[in-house]
Amino acid sequence: MSNKQVLIQADATNEYGLGMVSSANSIAEELATRNYEVTIITNAPLGEKYFKNSLHNIVIKPEGSGKEQLSEILDKNSFNECLLLLTSAVDSELYFNKLNPSKIVLIKESFIDNIKIPIDLFISSIQVKEPKNVNLKKSLVGPKYHFIKKAILKSPKAVIKKHIGSVLLTMGGADNKEITLALMSMLYAVLEDCQHTVLLGTCNKRVGFTEKRLLGISDDIEINRNVKRVEHRYPKFDLALGKGGVTSYELMYLGVPQILISTNENQRSLLEYLQKEGVICYAGHWNEIKEDNIVNAVNAFMNSIELRQSLSAKSKELIDGLGIQRIADAIESL
Repeated sequence: MSNKQVLIQADATNEYGLGMVSSANSIAEELATRNYEVTIITNAPLGEKYFKNSLHNIVIKPEGSGKEQLSEILDKNSFNECLLLLTSAVDSELYFNKLNPSKIVLIKESFIDNIKIPIDLFISSIQVKEPKNVNLKKSLVGPKYHFIKKAILKSPKAVIKKHIGSVLLTMGGADNKEITLALMSMLYAVLEDCQHTVLLGTCNKRVGFTEKRLLGISDDIEINRNVKRVEHRYPKFDLALGKGGVTSYELMYLGVPQILISTNENQRSLLEYLQKEGVICYAGHWNEIKEDNIVNAVNAFMNSIELRQSLSAKSKELIDGLGIQRIADAIESL
């Protein structure tokens, strides 16, 4: 590709958390090493906060701004005929009509039917089947296209120990289903003697309430709101309980055994696939989970180091840390 200017669209929301901005940042870092001039357009206040110390050119959409304000921002900046990388189909038609991009790449979008513009390259690590949409010229799907951030790539891999002594619980950036408390209650009932760490996302609107209720279960539970204070310890956790999101991929890369639940239909399909592959233990969909699902899964992990070793080995094999290179190579081949 001759044009080395790329515009990446990525917003952070209370509903979906930081997944899109985290993905955008990983791609931006890799493309920058390949001499691309990267601009990221994101929203205030969450996206603005995430990219506060970024070395890339950051364009901020004011909080609550709509299509008219976005149109004005695009008019003020020289993005014509750039490579356009979208992390959502939202406003994609506006970007397409305003910028006349040389190529369009769409990353992570869950709602394929929403895509009404021609997409040169569609990439999704959360889908396991080729999408059916005539607007997608080329698709790359599957977990091998997930990108792991540099801090995790530098971490040592997990060592599977005979006994479970340290457990991580995290429901991602938002936990918009508010199920952290229920899961912690189930987990603590089985693994009371373990060290429990709960990572609460920055997009969680009820984080204060959740903290108080967690301490009501036990004041020995470690509660943290800052992922950077916990992620360097990921390899030391003997077991993790969470949902199918960015953190679950990072833990798979490190080989930490996981019990996962789904909070949307795309996650359900992905986690069912990962369970069939022997990579994780899938405990069910968030509104269908019974306490027995969690208790039985935890007991199975407690009673079998072989099970945990098997899941650890297969997860490290599947998520090999090369996803970002595969994506950048595909972009450069357009």
